[in-house]
Amino acid sequence: MARRTFEEYRSSDQLGALDDDWLQAIEETPEDLDYFLSLAEPLATSGEEERARDLLDLYLEALAEQKLWPLRLELLRRAGKIAVKPNRLQKEVMATVEATWGDRPMLREMVEHVGLQRSIDEPAKLWDRVTRLQSLLIFDVGTVVAMSGQGVGSVVEVNLPLESLKLDFEKKKGVTVGFRAAAKLLKPLPEGHLLRRQLEDPEGLAKLRDEDPAELLRAALDTSEKPMSASEIRELLTSTVDASQWTSWWAAARKHPQVIASTGGRQTYRWEASAADALAVIRATFDRAEPRARIEIFRKNAARDEALAREMAGDLASTAAELAASQPGLAFEVWFLLERAGRLPEALDSVVEELVGPGADAAALLAGVEDRLLRERALGMIRERRDDWVEVYREHFQREADPRVLTLLLDGIAEGAPEVADRLLDDLLAQPRRSPAAFVWLCERASEEEAL
Repeated sequence: MARRTFEEYRSSDQLGALDDDWLQAIEETPEDLDYFLSLAEPLATSGEEERARDLLDLYLEALAEQKLWPLRLELLRRAGKIAVKPNRLQKEVMATVEATWGDRPMLREMVEHVGLQRSIDEPAKLWDRVTRLQSLLIFDVGTVVAMSGQGVGSVVEVNLPLESLKLDFEKKKGVTVGFRAAAKLLKPLPEGHLLRRQLEDPEGLAKLRDEDPAELLRAALDTSEKPMSASEIRELLTSTVDASQWTSWWAAARKHPQVIASTGGRQTYRWEASAADALAVIRATFDRAEPRARIEIFRKNAARDEALAREMAGDLASTAAELAASQPGLAFEVWFLLERAGRLPEALDSVVEELVGPGADAAALLAGVEDRLLRERALGMIRERRDDWVEVYREHFQREADPRVLTLLLDGIAEGAPEVADRLLDDLLAQPRRSPAAFVWLCERASEEEAL
């Protein structure tokens, strides 16, 4: 059914059709409270208050029949003046309250405590008492809560005269919390919440850990509104996944296609609604990312989906070709990534020769390769392809900071041109400030090798 506003009914002289549309909406979407109020309120203010009340009365009956009690209470709160006559409002509210929370152990006592059973003429006072009742019912006897410093526990006693709660936690019984502090200190845990399941069904969670690791991870991630780090997840699951089980469980759980890992420094994880949604998020993140961040995204997610991997590899190949002249180091990293993944297009075969072959700017290339292993790979390729590789090694030696690469450079120079290696060391000892990292490396190596 196409929805129309009250103004559209009135401007088109179709107010007579509003009743039929109203009844149809009750059948199709009874939970759309805002829609019903958007028609009833202007109808009442236009002089047809009785008609608005009749329509809302039908709506109230339908909500009761379908046991949509919280929605019925909200309707009475927002439009009680229109929906029922003043002398019926409290009666309707009480009936709805009893239907909504009739199974609560202390409902009757709490109703009496807030004075909701007494006659109340002013709607504002009525709803103040309903609100207070709701705040008490949140922590009724049996409610499972989490409390910082105490863990998970349950309310075992509600002392209305003293306005305090008594709670039992796993490690401490009889903890008292006042009503006013409860909202700040206690977090009610709904059924199905991981922390509550750890208290009520540890055996079930242990079975889930062994049979469906990803589902246990999902339960953990659902406890937080924000993505969680691996350390946070591990801490949360301490009672379910012990230290000896963590590595294998974590490796299996995080592979699920709906688990999304963030990029950048502190890696966090979240659960997407579906595998398709997860792929869409990855693709969108990849599209927005800088070239170097795209390498990390591809590395982490290429195995998820063949089509996604193919698309990302194609984009990375284009990036490498575009950056070969301006950022040769980054272009080389992309080339190496695609080669290892088996997704290197033929077009990039010539690019790598342009990066490491004769005439290429080797200094710029090596300066731009951040990964140590890739720098070593680049140095090896330069040695294979260039007659001036000793000079390239010598120049880069003065800029390199990683001890393992420095060892590779000096050993290579000593093998290919021993006199150059000797001269390089003499210069380093004479002017250590020009290459401080290499000087420190040399001192450490000299302490281990008498020949130096």
